[in-house]
Amino acid sequence: MQAHELSGSYHDSQDQTAQLSICLRYAELGTVYRYERSGVLHGMLRVRGFTQDDSHIFCTPEQLKGEIDGILDLIDTLMTTFGYTYKCYLSTRPEKYLGTDEEWELATSGLEDAMKDRGIDYEIDEGGGVFYAPKIDVKLFDAIGREWQDRRFKSTSICPAVSM
Repeated sequence: MQAHELSGSYHDSQDQTAQLSICLRYAELGTVYRYERSGVLHGMLRVRGFTQDDSHIFCTPEQLKGEIDGILDLIDTLMTTFGYTYKCYLSTRPEKYLGTDEEWELATSGLEDAMKDRGIDYEIDEGGGVFYAPKIDVKLFDAIGREWQDRRFKSTSICPAVSM
């Protein structure tokens, strides 16, 4: 997956209404510094400075599973390359949220179906999603078995409508 990658196709239906199906991927890296008290630093997991990645993928509902598969591949490659074992959590709709039930169902089922299809063992974190999207939280284990928050990604369909 490349940053700023654009792929897609133009479709012209019988009623001459144009539809554009694209997948747009943005990514950035940002350095973060934070003050941590003496004694709380912990190897690669609790540090004073690190580079954080952030990305956004805009895709059609039909492209969602393929995009989630790509993210899960990347996460597995990163975790296994550095020798971490990890666990996934599906964080679902909180009590207060934006969007419709249908939008939440589409996003949640997309995340869950991708993990099921890959045979990923996961737990449900009921109500643990953010107000605008469900998410997959990836938590890794250190050498003595403690669980640490690592990657997370969200699937949202809460975006402004675009008319063509």
